[in-house]
Amino acid sequence: ILLAKDSATREHVESLLRQAVSIARSQEGKSLEIRAANSLARLLRDQGRNEEALELLQPIYDWFTEGLDTKDLRDATALLA
Repeated sequence: ILLAKDSATREHVESLLRQAVSIARSQEGKSLEIRAANSLARLLRDQGRNEEALELLQPIYDWFTEGLDTKDLRDATALLA
């Protein structure tokens, strides 16, 4: 939303998303972590930083052994592909 409104730079949005991933990780909130990681990975991909996006998202995705049909995990699967 911030990027769409052009009220923030990509760097600022990236910082906020990294903070969201970090907070979710510290709280052991894997569902929130994968959601934030998806958003961050999408931003990185759009900047041509595919390897960085993969390195961020793959370990979080690999943690899940069930619920792979949920929207967040389907989104992660598509991003990883």
